[in-house]
Amino acid sequence: MPRTTSVQLKDHFADFVERQTASGRYSSAEEVVEAGLALLEGRVEEDELDRLDFGPAPIRTREALLHALREGEESGYVEDFKFSDLYEEIDRLDRASGKAAQ
Repeated sequence: MPRTTSVQLKDHFADFVERQTASGRYSSAEEVVEAGLALLEGRVEEDELDRLDFGPAPIRTREALLHALREGEESGYVEDFKFSDLYEEIDRLDRASGKAAQ
């Protein structure tokens, strides 16, 4: 349910809102503010994802995932891939690192 909130904008942002509505890109100041808040919300969610801890040292999750995707794409196509082989490799790595298989 919409809720009315009053904010005071500095001249820079008030001018920006006016330019956005004057350009026709947004039909109201409310739409401009909502678009800005949606961008901020996405950025906060990405920051929270980046702070996830996957072991003794936290990693930048998004960067690690993008790196893994690029690495996988560059490695080429695997013709004889079997999930059972993947699971066996994961179990082997878990045993080698001292982790129990779940």
